[in-house]
Amino acid sequence: MAGPSLVLPLLFVLLLTTPMTGCTTAPAHQNTPTSAGTGPVPPAAMHLPAPDRAIQYTGISSGNVTDEDLIRYSIKAQDFSYSPYSHLKVGAALLTTDGKVYTGTNVENAAYGPSNCAERTAIYKAVSEGSRSFSAIAITSSAGGFAWPCGPCRQVLSEFGPDIRVIVYNGTEKRVATVSELLPDAFGPDDL
Repeated sequence: MAGPSLVLPLLFVLLLTTPMTGCTTAPAHQNTPTSAGTGPVPPAAMHLPAPDRAIQYTGISSGNVTDEDLIRYSIKAQDFSYSPYSHLKVGAALLTTDGKVYTGTNVENAAYGPSNCAERTAIYKAVSEGSRSFSAIAITSSAGGFAWPCGPCRQVLSEFGPDIRVIVYNGTEKRVATVSELLPDAFGPDDL
């Protein structure tokens, strides 16, 4: 039996050489065949029509995106959730005013505080790629209830506009509110 001095270095090497689930550079699903058998297709894209398969990537221009499209993309984003502690998968799909869609998912951390919600993941992804103007965000969860944004997510959304539509879906019913309805009198740049 290996002693602690051997086990920890082996675990470290294993962590460094094993692809993480949800990592876009080395997806854990890399060996999943396509329906045509021509190569790998991520789980989020397996049941999407061909034009929608690219939604796993950032900043996809989809043209006329409906609420139902955003809901569908947010559900597919759950496939990439890193939620080993809560086991609650949350997906978000953020629509820019110029028609691009950015998806995000929750990323948990053993220390809890550094964890990140799906909504903020989508927003930070969009902002890091140059988008600053958003019209809607859809949020879904594996729990099946309405996944309204938490306080910090509402604050981050308000930074980019009080009129952003927030769409939540519980599997059968859609509800919609604006950021200003969810966070009235939000703290903003004018308060500095």
